[in-house]
Amino acid sequence: MTFRPALVALDVDGTLVNETNVVAPEVAAAVRRVVDAGVPVILCTGRSWHSALTVVEQLPFERVEHVCSNGAVTVRYPPLEVVDVLTFNPRPVVDRIMAEHPSALLAVEVIGEGYRVTDHFPAGELHGTIEVVDVDELAANDVTRVIVRDPDASDREFIALAHRLGLEGVSYSIGYTGWLDIAPGGIDKGHGLAR
Repeated sequence: MTFRPALVALDVDGTLVNETNVVAPEVAAAVRRVVDAGVPVILCTGRSWHSALTVVEQLPFERVEHVCSNGAVTVRYPPLEVVDVLTFNPRPVVDRIMAEHPSALLAVEVIGEGYRVTDHFPAGELHGTIEVVDVDELAANDVTRVIVRDPDASDREFIALAHRLGLEGVSYSIGYTGWLDIAPGGIDKGHGLAR
């Protein structure tokens, strides 16, 4: 085979791990073969860095950059070095969400530490230090993304919510059932990978 990639970028959920968050030995061995062949391997994920780290620690990564938070955060590891962070003012988004769905759970990432949340998310969904704050504190500073979660809502209901929000100047993606990521406009994993 004459083709040799300059870089291999891997998604996490459904690619490297399933709901157990454990990398299968066969997957780890495949990543090792690519790294041993001298091809850089990175993560390119919607996960925050703190959550991505739980996967990075299971794989034979060299010191490389990883794209996290749907492209809004790029880090180099190990050791942790934040390379690039793209943020936006969450206030208009948070106000709109609270008007449309006041019972929604909200979270914002604290890079390398965890999250600030308006209330506790279902167990195992967020990693790191979790600090419960009021909505005003959550929206007080620029953020990489706002996570909107309703454990009782279907993905169809969340697609309808996204359309009703009518947000401008931001990007959004719907994760698994009842999970919506709202990020800076034009930012997604492809943007982070291109960078």
